[in-house]
Amino acid sequence: MDSGYLLSGEAGVCGYGEIEWRYINGAWRGVCTLTAPNYGPPALTLEIQVRPQRPSEITVVYLVNGDLLRRIDVNGAHKGRRYSHVQGKRSSEDAETTEPVPEWFVTVPFARTVSEAAYRQVFFDAAKLFKVDAAAIAWSDPPEGSA
Repeated sequence: MDSGYLLSGEAGVCGYGEIEWRYINGAWRGVCTLTAPNYGPPALTLEIQVRPQRPSEITVVYLVNGDLLRRIDVNGAHKGRRYSHVQGKRSSEDAETTEPVPEWFVTVPFARTVSEAAYRQVFFDAAKLFKVDAAAIAWSDPPEGSA
């Protein structure tokens, strides 16, 4: 897998269809199928994870054939700090990195409730950061009781 190519925007990765929500291991997971016409046949997905017990700690993962390519942890703890950050490899040859999200990425207050609009913005900002064209993705809010 050439993760650098998938993250460059040159692979033409785009999402389509509706977000499908599933409850797995204490979290609502909203999954969207992606395609990369300029890359080939791997199974690509973008998934947002919403935990009812920790609603402002949101995770978005970009998966290739079920393997993690990159992830964003909003208000996530990493090495003793709580901040919104991106983890993963820039290319298959690189070591894993952790870096803050860009300044334009939505800020979600660390709180007991989060609006559905904030979840939506996190998902679409993650798609933008991962160079995924999300114009054809039909967002649906997490199921009742997730926020």
